[in-house]
Amino acid sequence: PLIMSLFLYRQAKAILPIVSVGASGSNSVSAGAIQFLIEHKQNSVATKIVAMTNWNTTIFYGQRKKNYLRVYFGTPTPSGGGIIDWVAKNGMGSDWHIDTIAAGITSMVITHNLDIIDARIMILTSWNTVVWYSSKTLNSATINFGTPSPGGYIDWRAERRPGNQAISATAVTGTITHDLNDSTAKASILPSWNTTAWYTSKGVNSINLEFGTPAPTGDDASRTRRQSPHHRSSDSSMGAQRAKAQSLGERSLARHHAGVATAAGPQ
Repeated sequence: PLIMSLFLYRQAKAILPIVSVGASGSNSVSAGAIQFLIEHKQNSVATKIVAMTNWNTTIFYGQRKKNYLRVYFGTPTPSGGGIIDWVAKNGMGSDWHIDTIAAGITSMVITHNLDIIDARIMILTSWNTVVWYSSKTLNSATINFGTPSPGGYIDWRAERRPGNQAISATAVTGTITHDLNDSTAKASILPSWNTTAWYTSKGVNSINLEFGTPAPTGDDASRTRRQSPHHRSSDSSMGAQRAKAQSLGERSLARHHAGVATAAGPQ
């Protein structure tokens, strides 16, 4: 089975120091939209955002200001509109990173030095691409881009807490389970294969996902926590890979149960 890494987040009182400063939201997006202005009011251009939608699309960022970030969608919102879940964190300090990616790059190694193989990783790029990871070590992860960098940036964060979700081979859906008792929980997902992922519905202790490309055979995806977007990817390449979802969570990612699916998780 595939395993995904999942990161959950609930905007209540922060339990983990890394989420003591931040904001989150679930906003409606009008039909046919290709961009959205996230107003996080963190008063810092260093603020980083992870986001997930309820329709099949890629998400990437453009203009960054002290109190907002403009994000773009690779696929316009469907008729009837959509929803974007987002979590913003003031990125000052060592938790968040912005890396410059040279033109033509299709993969890179992120070094986090957390000494854990199941570290949760959150990523948002400045160009339109599917992102997935193909391998992890105790202190790094190899990240892949479906579309080569035009010369851009990635915002990323790694966390020590593990959270993995197994996904069955050929699956196009998956369910993230948690014990947050919050139907507004948000998730961020990083799959282990070339696919988009989005959420279709939420329960008080679960988030249902779909994948644009079926999970490959003989793979595993790692799971972290909250935030889930609607998006399917037309690319499916890696044979056995991992899907990782991370969330800016207030609760331990260990609360997620591994399931049979390849996807990413909430924020």
